[in-house]
Amino acid sequence: MGRKRRVLTPERSAVHRWGSELRARRDECGLSLAGLGRLARYDASYLGRLERGDQFATLAVAEACDRVLGAGGELVRSWHAADGERRRADGPGAGAAGQAVSGGGPAGDADLQLVTVMPLHAVTAMYGEQGLRARFAAEMDRFPDTAVREKAARALQLAGDLHAADRRQREPYVNHLLRVALRITCHYGVGDIDVICAALLHDAVEDHAAELAAGGRAGAVAALAAGFGPRAAGLVDAVTNPDWVPGVDRDQQYRAHVADSLAGNPWARVIKASDFTDNGVGLIHTSGPKAVRLARKYAPLVPVLASLIARPDTPLPPPVKARILGQFVAAQERFAVIARAAGGPAAPQG
Repeated sequence: MGRKRRVLTPERSAVHRWGSELRARRDECGLSLAGLGRLARYDASYLGRLERGDQFATLAVAEACDRVLGAGGELVRSWHAADGERRRADGPGAGAAGQAVSGGGPAGDADLQLVTVMPLHAVTAMYGEQGLRARFAAEMDRFPDTAVREKAARALQLAGDLHAADRRQREPYVNHLLRVALRITCHYGVGDIDVICAALLHDAVEDHAAELAAGGRAGAVAALAAGFGPRAAGLVDAVTNPDWVPGVDRDQQYRAHVADSLAGNPWARVIKASDFTDNGVGLIHTSGPKAVRLARKYAPLVPVLASLIARPDTPLPPPVKARILGQFVAAQERFAVIARAAGGPAAPQG
């Protein structure tokens, strides 16, 4: 006897209503979830979560399902309606496509101007996701090329869609992605749009490959290449951790991957440096065994990353490299304090 289908509840929200419409159209076509997944090139379990309203689709998924199901654009139109309704329910300034909002956003011109000069951790503390989005929008407005600004907006939209249900300690995960991209732009002085987009999407393949495309990591990277170009996709691929090899220490495998992958990819080092800096800072908001475990994971990576950043081919000016290396020292000290506070030996240095 087959597993009983879950009864859908379209009355609960716009997201649930869109999921119910997706199932109804799939049923009309006589397709199973697996069949729809094969034709639309998305994971069947992910499509099931969309139908149940457990997660909201990205626009790309809505377009793919509309095409496969012969909906003539109706699924896409209802997706836009659902997304607008969801954002209105979340309140003014809410992000698109299921993005979580935290903090009270900048309320006026004075606040918006303040956000552009505040440290990133202060923006996060005072204004949350809305403040970081406002800062990112202000930074992108400096680019005169409309196509560049549009590409950055698409990358942030996709990052928000993919990580909408993800949390990082006590904040929406998209905050981390925004800080990684903003640190590269504001503090490292990088104006390369491929690097900025890759920074926003640096965890997309590792955490949400199935939502990007069928075919695992390779399919997900190909989907990013189609949307943002092969260079941005290649940078994401370079900072994506490999699948764990059974019998190998996970942390050792992680460090070996970082050293090997970044050795030949200078721009990927820049993204990893910002990511690592944000992770090191974030440990002050983590407590208990998780903080100790992460300190021991990250501490041996500090000399590896420091050596990579200091290389002549790392495309950053000397003052920026010095700033990053100083942040690595501070992070290493923080890791040691966490380990000592836990009553164990200091985190290993390499």
